[in-house]
Amino acid sequence: MQWFPLALDQAPYWEKNRPLLQKHHPELLDRLLLAEDRLSKYEFALETGLYSIRERQTGLEFYPSASLPSHQQTVLDHAMTFFQRGTELLIICGCGLGYVSSELVHHLPDIPQKAFLLLETRPELILAQLALCDREALLAAERVFWAVGDDPWDALRHLCQHERLYVVPEAKIATLPERNLSPDERTTFRQIPAWFLKFKQSMRQRMMQNRVNFSLRMNQPPDLEHGTIWAVTVAEAYAHTPLMNALMDGFVDLGWKKHIFTLRSEFAAWHRVYEDLVECAPDLLLVCNTASSVYFKEDIKRPRLVWMLDNPRYFASATMRDELTPRDHVLYIDRSFAPAFAQAPMGSADVIPAHAMIGRAGEARAEWRAPLLFVGSYTSLEMYLQNLSVLVRDEIYALLDGILSHSLLDYPMLIQQLGLREETIKTLQARAKVYITNLRRPFPDPQMEFEYFLYAIANSYKREKVIRSLLNLGLVIYGPDTWLPFLGEKYQANYRGWMAMHDLPDAYASAEICLNIHSLQCPTCLNPRDFDILAAGGLLLTDWVEDFDRGILAPDMDCVVYRDGKDLRDKVQVLFNDPERRASIRAQGHQTYLDRHTPRHRASQILQQIKQGGA
Repeated sequence: MQWFPLALDQAPYWEKNRPLLQKHHPELLDRLLLAEDRLSKYEFALETGLYSIRERQTGLEFYPSASLPSHQQTVLDHAMTFFQRGTELLIICGCGLGYVSSELVHHLPDIPQKAFLLLETRPELILAQLALCDREALLAAERVFWAVGDDPWDALRHLCQHERLYVVPEAKIATLPERNLSPDERTTFRQIPAWFLKFKQSMRQRMMQNRVNFSLRMNQPPDLEHGTIWAVTVAEAYAHTPLMNALMDGFVDLGWKKHIFTLRSEFAAWHRVYEDLVECAPDLLLVCNTASSVYFKEDIKRPRLVWMLDNPRYFASATMRDELTPRDHVLYIDRSFAPAFAQAPMGSADVIPAHAMIGRAGEARAEWRAPLLFVGSYTSLEMYLQNLSVLVRDEIYALLDGILSHSLLDYPMLIQQLGLREETIKTLQARAKVYITNLRRPFPDPQMEFEYFLYAIANSYKREKVIRSLLNLGLVIYGPDTWLPFLGEKYQANYRGWMAMHDLPDAYASAEICLNIHSLQCPTCLNPRDFDILAAGGLLLTDWVEDFDRGILAPDMDCVVYRDGKDLRDKVQVLFNDPERRASIRAQGHQTYLDRHTPRHRASQILQQIKQGGA
């Protein structure tokens, strides 16, 4: 067996795993990089596609290189046996190269409400794992927790407090070593169950005191002037979590205190959220796209803000209207959402404009310069419409054109008006099944799945039409690489890759023109990207929606608005030829944002609505 040293700059998977680590576990990345120099203490071996590790000085092997495949299967079998016997949280001690965890993660969808915790006292071994192995699925997985550090107790304490894992019953926790352990490591890891029990007992005392304090606090009226606002967010919500964070900062600007609990997995979610809420004992609660009762199983005497950023027909539970309570104050960004809340047992409901999710003005930088910029996602339309007859394709595109022209019309009614043949409808229904399966998102019935599929492909169709009309004008696109097949070889250079959230302000401020294309799920309202561009100091070019007729933004002063493809190209050419006009609209749009549309303005509007609706 050939042993070799490891250097990150020559490792096969580090460049792939590092951005995923930064996205999903940024605090872990910082900890691992501090241990990079320790890699020189180890040697690695490759045998039949599997890596092994040993210490240079002692020759101690962390994995049995002679029988690694059978060892890996044995540990995996033990792990699955634990889950089958009722274990809810499996602590994998010495997760090293992560052979077991990377296999186990594929079983998580089949073992609901179970999770595993990866514990490693040698951070450099995790670094080696991410350098030598493809760990995309593991890094992106829910219900996987990481406790990595030289001091296992410090790592466990931080994780258990931050993620509230002490709510898991002691009998539902088990430990399992993955790699060969040193004598000192074996002694340390044997103490984990006893440590966990002791920690839980100490937290129980704290929890009991928190409940007493919470009960006393809930019997007092809420402070709606300078109180505490509490929110629960989901780590993977790319746009919603930054929007909620920005809104919370708006409350801070008004003199409030904020407390945010971020769910990184659904594991024991209700218990963990509730314990965090009890400890905070806030004056106002904030949830997004769901009823507050989803998180709180008892009456908590506080007003709850239910912020609907997406169409409740597709992005809320089927029973949400019935789950609302008189303490819920619903605020939604699009007027078309209102029927979903008709006769719901809630405190109040009203429309409120969106706001920016970025928290600063941008700085013009050479690396982000572009004549025309678009940042956004894309789902390939052709992927779901390939291998169809000409007649079926023509009918589908007629349907998509109809959806774009009548965004508020019911899709079944539009299908009936267009007289689509049964073959076309069945083809769409079959493709919808494939789409929803790939999406891995449950819907209450097949009709809802079908409608959501039509919405999704019509949204992509809208983006295709707009983007195609501007490619020869130098449009630069940032987003997922699903754009590449659509762009084709001719316009590959227009695609610049994925853009991190923290780069958005500078990108918008650096581009001459920033394009927005409103989603069909919010057919009447301005969306967060409109305000993101203005907040960053960019020049906003966007399609017309009804909110422009309500004076929220002024076309040709705060931004430029187009009605159709010809109008869009004409206005782009006018802007290209008039730098003074570009500068004037850019400056006026940014000032209007500062004067009327910051998170502070939204927080003030929300408080006024809650007070009027009755706290």
